[in-house]
Amino acid sequence: MGTFLIFIASLVLLFQFLLDYLFDSKKLKLIIGITVLIGGLASIWVNYGIQQKDTKKSDKKHKQEIDNQVKRFDKIDSLNIILNSELKLRNKDLKTIKNQNDSLKIQIYKLNEKQDKFLILSQFSAKEISKSRTAIENLGYKKISRGISQYDKLEMVKILKNYKNGTVTIGTILGDSEAFQFSSEIKEVFKTANWIVEGINQSVYTTPISGIFILVKSKKYPIRVNGIFEAFKILNLTVKGEISPDLGDEDIKLIIGAQ
Repeated sequence: MGTFLIFIASLVLLFQFLLDYLFDSKKLKLIIGITVLIGGLASIWVNYGIQQKDTKKSDKKHKQEIDNQVKRFDKIDSLNIILNSELKLRNKDLKTIKNQNDSLKIQIYKLNEKQDKFLILSQFSAKEISKSRTAIENLGYKKISRGISQYDKLEMVKILKNYKNGTVTIGTILGDSEAFQFSSEIKEVFKTANWIVEGINQSVYTTPISGIFILVKSKKYPIRVNGIFEAFKILNLTVKGEISPDLGDEDIKLIIGAQ
């Protein structure tokens, strides 16, 4: 603005010099001077108006940018409020889940304790039952039916599962209810261990059969026979091996005789 005024003043002085040089009439000089002055003032006014317009436009644009920035900040604040609310809810959910996990851990720990006690009691009971059965039978009382406790069943299955795709045929004495019941329990153990079981076949024998027998074709018997012997050790029962040439090389026959 200052530079523009200096420029206008310089023009006025230049015109004044020209007037003095070109015209002698004072009236004419005055008219020309006034005309130049009015033109200069008009130019100044127009320039001032343009500057004011530009200033207002710039202020409006600046205000618009500020308003947009304020709106963005307000939007960010709103998002922060929503995020904080969600974080509080998630923290609450996480706390609930943690409490549930802690509760489950405690329950699992208690269940494991109960299971350990059950296994100890089952093992103790199985041994004591075996001892009691033998003691009672030694005293001459009526024989107690053979059976397999839950603990013994788990231990036998654990051994038999080491022999994949095992097959066995079970036979027992026709008419001996105790032997048939015990054979049924033995069959359940083998099936639980994923063995293929044939039978229970009931037969009549010319001579009394007592105890448990494993029949194979020859002394070169299948290796899974060792697993059967090992499994029956859990029951503290004696198992005898017999050769039966009529069987196939891989055949195994388990005979449950009388008690």
